[in-house]
Amino acid sequence: RAVAAELLGLIGGAGDAEPLLGALDDAAAEVRAKAARALGRVGAASAAAGLRHALEDRVPFVRVAAARSLGDLRDPEAVLRLLELAGDERFEVAQAGAQSVLAIDPAAVVRAAAAPGASPHLHEAADLAALA
Repeated sequence: RAVAAELLGLIGGAGDAEPLLGALDDAAAEVRAKAARALGRVGAASAAAGLRHALEDRVPFVRVAAARSLGDLRDPEAVLRLLELAGDERFEVAQAGAQSVLAIDPAAVVRAAAAPGASPHLHEAADLAALA
């Protein structure tokens, strides 16, 4: 199932979102992560709500995949939750959150990085925003 989701992400299109959305609820975390990543790759904007829900997954690498895909889809509704993830104690989760906000709304990253106690990932993303 994980390989099928990954293949859809590589060769599929936005019309393949429905089976991938169903895979976000799979019992296996690897399947959920591959489905989340595939949804971003195929550009399925209709999947944004499902991906926002996947940000709450109990497995960190599923949250990372969902965050990256929301950044790929440029989903503005995810920005607040992604900013919260940017402060996560897990490096990969925090980095994915900050980088995805950078992709969606660079000004939001700059504002968040200026706040007291902002995570180093937000500072890094704000530095990248300044280069653009």
